[in-house]
Amino acid sequence: MNVEELYMWLQKPEDDHHDFKAQWYDDNHKEEFVKDIFSFVNVTHHDDCFLIIGVDDKTHDVIGVEDDKYRRNQQNIIDFLHMLPISGEYIPRVQVETVQYFNGHDVDVIRIFNTNNVPVFLNERWNARGKKTTENSVEMGYIYTRQDIHPEQIFLREGDVNTARNQTGEFHQVEELWKKHFHLNQPILDRYLYCLQDTQNWSYFENDKIGFLYNLNPDFYMLLKDDDATAEVESFSINFSNPKIDWQVLSLKYRQITVKSMQAAFLDSANLLFVVPDVGTPRNSFDRIFYRNFTVNTLKNQVQNLFAVNGPNEVSKGDLIEFYKNIVVYESEEERKDTEIQLAKYGEMLTNAIKPSEEDLQKLKSHLSTRLPKNLSSIF
Repeated sequence: MNVEELYMWLQKPEDDHHDFKAQWYDDNHKEEFVKDIFSFVNVTHHDDCFLIIGVDDKTHDVIGVEDDKYRRNQQNIIDFLHMLPISGEYIPRVQVETVQYFNGHDVDVIRIFNTNNVPVFLNERWNARGKKTTENSVEMGYIYTRQDIHPEQIFLREGDVNTARNQTGEFHQVEELWKKHFHLNQPILDRYLYCLQDTQNWSYFENDKIGFLYNLNPDFYMLLKDDDATAEVESFSINFSNPKIDWQVLSLKYRQITVKSMQAAFLDSANLLFVVPDVGTPRNSFDRIFYRNFTVNTLKNQVQNLFAVNGPNEVSKGDLIEFYKNIVVYESEEERKDTEIQLAKYGEMLTNAIKPSEEDLQKLKSHLSTRLPKNLSSIF
């Protein structure tokens, strides 16, 4: 967070995205710290949240934390969270940033990253002095207090209100968190992406139709049908012994609705099924320079991952190497856009760099002639 972003948050009343604290939590208020962290983890939206420390929560004046003796850094908080008896052992992901405000004061911002691993709660009774396993007793010098956090006590936040220290989330609130956990409160394409990541629970079928079924929820399935695309070979197929492509259209279905369609291809004599990569080109390129690419964490790339591990036939490591030889894989859409903008700056130099030699063309012709003897003139 930079100072401009901090200024923006200061103009807003506290809500289910941010909360102001005048000072850091002292050693007698660690239970309150756990409650506030968990409350911002257990939100139903899908954004990061912020505990902003060094700001008067009534006036929103920046008073700073530079003299706060209880001030902690990121590693302190991570170590503290790892010591808690958290159910399921999911440790909330946090980041501490310090912003120097316009008046010279330091403001510490704890970013609580969004997660679908909700609800988060403790599985043992706990207070700032330690954790206990039985009630109404004194054990190892520790005494239970009213401040104890109880097993399965769920703190959450609605608007600017956290669950009270002696209460737990109401049924309808917790129900919404479980919907988030199972991606039931997301748009259908996001739910599809979530299901596709569960590659082992998809099954390939061939009956009156050909496709894939998600075994845990049959509302999600995919159908293949022949496509009339005319290209017989492509950059992603030329490295296989049989480079000829059997084009397919893959329809991602939810119940009877097609939510997304994409091209697929049977390669290597229809033994292997792959998703057809996207076509990219340098920005403002008028030289007809094209290339094939995938972007991770997209539907198309995730379907390809499914085909690789659970397709109609086993895909070997060697098969994947041959397929990806002429494909660029981006980490994000932003990386793809930035790369294509940079490539466009090189113009003629780029064109000359990728121009094949006569020897390269002859090798390719020789390879293709074994499978496409009558159609080479349409390719070269």
